[in-house]
Amino acid sequence: MDILKHITDKLQSNITEANFEGANI
Repeated sequence: MDILKHITDKLQSNITEANFEGANI
C-alpha cells in the first residue's frame, strides 16, 4: 500500500466531511 496515497485519501475524506458539516449549519 502506498502510505502517502493512504494519507491523502484520509485527509480528503476529512475535508469532505467537514464541508458537509459546514453546509448543514
